[in-house]
Amino acid sequence: MGEFEIDEASICSECGSPSHAGHMQTCSRGFLVEEALRDTDEERKFFELYRKEHGYTKPYNESIEPHLFVIQDMDKEVIAGEVVEIQQAEQDKEKKKAYFRMKVVAPSHRNKGLMERIEKVAIQAAIEAGCDEAWAVAGSGDPKAMRSLIKSGFLILGRARKIMREKNAQEDEYYFSRDLTTEPRAVSSVEAMNAPVVQDISDLGGETLLIPYQHETLTDAALSQGYIGKQLFLPKDWPATAELGEVFQKETLYFEKIQTKE
Repeated sequence: MGEFEIDEASICSECGSPSHAGHMQTCSRGFLVEEALRDTDEERKFFELYRKEHGYTKPYNESIEPHLFVIQDMDKEVIAGEVVEIQQAEQDKEKKKAYFRMKVVAPSHRNKGLMERIEKVAIQAAIEAGCDEAWAVAGSGDPKAMRSLIKSGFLILGRARKIMREKNAQEDEYYFSRDLTTEPRAVSSVEAMNAPVVQDISDLGGETLLIPYQHETLTDAALSQGYIGKQLFLPKDWPATAELGEVFQKETLYFEKIQTKE
């Protein structure tokens, strides 16, 4: 098993001490991201956690190259993990793509940024494996998963309805992509505040947009008209001194127009 140490030399934002493994039980800065090998206890524990939280387990796709990244606590229990599948691009066999698939975080360790730490390591591993692009999905009812992907540099490219046979239900999913050959540019709330708020399809236009989260009609219209989602803002993200309208009191999606080459 290969270990990836995260921010070992930095100061813990919660306790002010240097980050190290001893902080595993009290804060997230000391957690290690590990790549789990096949047929190991780490792999077994990951799938047990995934089955417990999602009610089912998706098998590996043997036609691709799967990589499992996990985080364990001090008792060697897997508390977070994600499977990244690497495969050749269909159109160009010289290129590879990374697909971020199964992910899970134990309820007792949520809201600590663990998935962002895993994705940081997984993205680096995908780059080292020769991938030039990464893809992922997140349920529309899971803004935390969406935020995690966006913080990792992924962009929202589309939305579709998925039939979940295991749960006998339907769920809307957002499709994400990230260019692994360049560093993504983050969008600040101050910058996004200058974008017009869209309340109707007729309002679509310009280079940037703000659309209320979960507004399916407007979101679909924006994505179909050449916009990409670059950020999901929460009410707490906006400057406290700003006088904001009602739309800013809930989750808001920020879109930018795709720049086409002449």
